[in-house]
Amino acid sequence: MNWTTVATLTAACLPGILIATPAIIDTVLRRARQQPTPPARPLPPRRVLIAASMAQTTLLAAGAAALGAAFGPRVGLAQLSTDAFQTPAGALTALSAAVLGSAAMLAAYYGVFRPRLDPQTLAASEGLRQEAGLASRVLYGGVVEEVLMRWGLLPLAVWLLTFPLGAGAATFWTANLLTGLLFAALHWPAYLSAGCRPTPVFFTASVVLNTALALLYGWLFLQYGLLAAVLGHAVTHLMWYPLDRRMWRPPALPA
Repeated sequence: MNWTTVATLTAACLPGILIATPAIIDTVLRRARQQPTPPARPLPPRRVLIAASMAQTTLLAAGAAALGAAFGPRVGLAQLSTDAFQTPAGALTALSAAVLGSAAMLAAYYGVFRPRLDPQTLAASEGLRQEAGLASRVLYGGVVEEVLMRWGLLPLAVWLLTFPLGAGAATFWTANLLTGLLFAALHWPAYLSAGCRPTPVFFTASVVLNTALALLYGWLFLQYGLLAAVLGHAVTHLMWYPLDRRMWRPPALPA
């Protein structure tokens, strides 16, 4: 196992963890205060929750970095950056794929799913993204989530699936799909805790959009390495953020 890579990827996750965690904890605390009945046990102080959450996420990132370093070489998914990505043509192809894939996701969100989301879910989900901010979305989503999902879990899933399916493209895409579905599901707790209603439209939008993006990021990882997947994820948020800012309407204050 390449421990230098493990340490480097863990360190690369720290800025995103440091930026995103306070906003996540503030959302949890705000929702707890809005509950009609107080929790059976009082929550720890904000600083304790933030420190504990940061430590937990850092350990998860380190574990994912180690998983990828252990299983990635066995299944051909151990490149931070491939030779192709280091050429102008390869980098342009990866960037173009990221832009086109993100544009398709945004078209589906704004054209198909957003008009069908109930007002409470719409306000909660878009409000949560506004609270997160651009830096958190790029650094946590683009770096931390890619280390966890693409670098860590995807090679493990491919390796496990080689036993029943054998090596090959079908195994990779099956693993990419399964980890994409998990990627979608892992978004649910944050959105539900922010106030989204667990409706069929909410779950359908989450599964379809997040899984499609995960398939794109997984392909970028396979073809061009982890840095291309990070780039793709960052491009999604860079394209989405100004649209979120333009379309979001803060909830009206009570009279």
